[in-house]
Formats: sequence, structure tokens, C-alpha cells
Amino acid sequence: MVLHSSGGIYLFLRFAESMEESFNALLLVHMLFCTLQFCFLSYSLLSAIDNGEKDQLSLYQLPSFIIYVISSLLQLFIYCYVGEKLEIESTELSYAAYQCDWYKLTALDVRDLTLVMLRAKTPLKITAGKFCSFSFPLFCDIVKNSAGYMSVLLAVNEQSDKQR
Repeated sequence: MVLHSSGGIYLFLRFAESMEESFNALLLVHMLFCTLQFCFLSYSLLSAIDNGEKDQLSLYQLPSFIIYVISSLLQLFIYCYVGEKLEIESTELSYAAYQCDWYKLTALDVRDLTLVMLRAKTPLKITAGKFCSFSFPLFCDIVKNSAGYMSVLLAVNEQSDKQR
């Protein structure tokens, strides 16, 4: 009734591990690229606004530039949202198995349910190169680090302008 002979859960786990192995390097590159892209786009936007008439953005360029910055952030947020949901849902699987009427099940089904509960103790995750898992804290760290890099670029730019 639950997962006869535990075959279903093992197929699912193998699929999840296969997906993780296939995409973790690609997601690491994507995460790094999105971090740098957000940093440089924000720097360009702030530099263009700060320079006044020298590099003034037109009324059509400014909204499209802002939309581009937001879309690059949104793309990364979607990965983090899905990673967070996957981690939460896979953790809640253990609680759901515990809450079912396991005492009414056959011995084979109870054994399968126990295996599901044991496996669900370690949540499934989407990782970036097995370096970090996509979640809301990662998204906040990326935005914070990008803002830090951007402020360094602005400070260096300001110092070079003062020396001229």
C-alpha cells in the first residue's frame, strides 16, 4: 500500500540524485554569473544616474534597465524559492508519514514507512556545485554580497575621479 518493496522511494531518490549530479555545476556557474550580473548592472545604473548629464539615460532606457536588473534577480529568486520549497516539503514527508494511521498497516508497509521516515530526515536540496544549497538565506547573501561589491566599485570609481 505505501511503497511496496520500497521500489518507488528508491527510484525517486535515484532520480533526485541524478538530477543533482547533472545540474549542480551548471547551477554554480549560473549563481556566480547572476551575482556578477546584478553587481555590474546595479553599478552601471547608479553610475549613469550619478553622472548626471554626461551619461544620462533616456526616459525609455531607465525603465528597461531597471526591469533588466529586476529580472536577473527574479531568475535567481525562482531557483532559491524552488530549493527552499523542496527542502521544506522533503522534511515534512517524515512528519506526514508519522501522522498516518501506521498501526493499521501491514508489517511490510510499516517497514516501508519506516524507511521513508529515515530517509526523510535528510532533506533533498538543490545545490550550486555542492557548495551551497539554493534557499532564501542564499538569495539574501547573494544580494548582500553584490551590493558590497557594487559599493567597492563605486568607491574605487569615486577615488579615481578625485585623482583626476
